[in-house]
Amino acid sequence: MTTWRGSIDTTASELLSLARQHAQAARFDDLAAIGRRVIEHHGHDLVLLLDTGVLLLNFGFHSLARDCFDRAFRLDPSDLRAVVNLANLARDLGGLRSGGVALTASGRSRGDIRQLQQHGQAQRLGAGAVGARAE
Repeated sequence: MTTWRGSIDTTASELLSLARQHAQAARFDDLAAIGRRVIEHHGHDLVLLLDTGVLLLNFGFHSLARDCFDRAFRLDPSDLRAVVNLANLARDLGGLRSGGVALTASGRSRGDIRQLQQHGQAQRLGAGAVGARAE
């Protein structure tokens, strides 16, 4: 099992493409290595952080996914994609339970996310980067 050691000059789209290839081929060490590379060297790229975070979340890399979403939130607190993804992560980890209120890093509650979804604002959050499903 090798860990991916690509060029530091790899573009954002190349990194995301490689991450998807590694995930589909079950090369999870390489997927995690790309996740770390994105956080360390492309932490200024909001879309790359969100897309990589979703991929990491889908393959069970919760800590790396949280790091991506936290970094994305710090870049643009008004962009709700990071908030929704943090809520999805909390839900997946058991943090959002029926009758309870769990707060995300932004201080938004589960009810806030549900209200956004009901009013269709989640639709503007972008294709692919958000599986707006905090319930």
